[in-house]
Amino acid sequence: MGILGIILGLCAATSNSIGYLLSRAFLQKHHQSQFHLLAISHLILGLASVGLAAFLWPENMPPLSDYGLALLGTTGFYLIAQVCFFLALRRTEASRLSPMLGSKIIILALLSVLFLDKSFNSLQWTAIMFSFCGAILLTGAGARVPATAIVLISFTCLGYCLSDINIGKLIPSFQPEMKLIPASLFSTALYFIVCGIVSLVMLLFLKPSKKMWKDAIPFSIFWYTAMLCLFGCFGTVGIVYGNILQSTRGIISVVLAVFISHMGFHGLEQKISRWVLTKRIFAAVLMTTAVAIFKLEMTYQELFEKIADIAENIVT
Repeated sequence: MGILGIILGLCAATSNSIGYLLSRAFLQKHHQSQFHLLAISHLILGLASVGLAAFLWPENMPPLSDYGLALLGTTGFYLIAQVCFFLALRRTEASRLSPMLGSKIIILALLSVLFLDKSFNSLQWTAIMFSFCGAILLTGAGARVPATAIVLISFTCLGYCLSDINIGKLIPSFQPEMKLIPASLFSTALYFIVCGIVSLVMLLFLKPSKKMWKDAIPFSIFWYTAMLCLFGCFGTVGIVYGNILQSTRGIISVVLAVFISHMGFHGLEQKISRWVLTKRIFAAVLMTTAVAIFKLEMTYQELFEKIADIAENIVT
């Protein structure tokens, strides 16, 4: 299940990165209509989730009191985070903001220790710091991010962290009635149905054009894929390691930015210098190392002993 969780996490990170890029394209095309994109896309996802929820509906559905608060927390904090992120996206490129989301790993780790009775050994804290430093390095590799965008992305990180914690409570609400992956998918479906209801109310006031509906579809597809994979990842490997995996979206966003820039779409992403690219590659190494050493679940002493054993076997 660990390998499956890693695959789901990386798929979520990739779909997230593409979704961020598509959201910026939408905002540029439709004069920064971030609330239109938020409402349209989540109504589409809510409608898609009705069929998924009906298909997965458990025979013995737990009472609302068992999962209602977690569902409300997951949805509410997520929507607040999305609004903050879209507002930040008006002020800078997706490849500048996406790496900054990796800094939420510190917030999430501290919240997990303080309120969820989680504990991490010294090597796992090192992995968390590597992931955080990689995110900071990616953020600093390029033009200065506006102060307003930094404040907005800080609120985004906090909102996502609180939503993630509630995801960790929501999925177990449907177990052991359902297996892990069906429970994760069912939780995602319920979550987007609630988002869809909120979006429907928003659309009564926003009244988007037909062109907006059409242009929101690509973002909706990649965002839905990302969230389905994300819930499965959190349910499989936990929210902290899942977020370390998610921090790789910063690397993916940078790769996409280089590709898009060289393709000539400078309105979406600016060209970067060789020095900036070098810093981003180093950040990628830090994040990849974080993914690997957190998964080891060893102490420093156990790691050094393991390395010594390997070296001894090579020599002999």
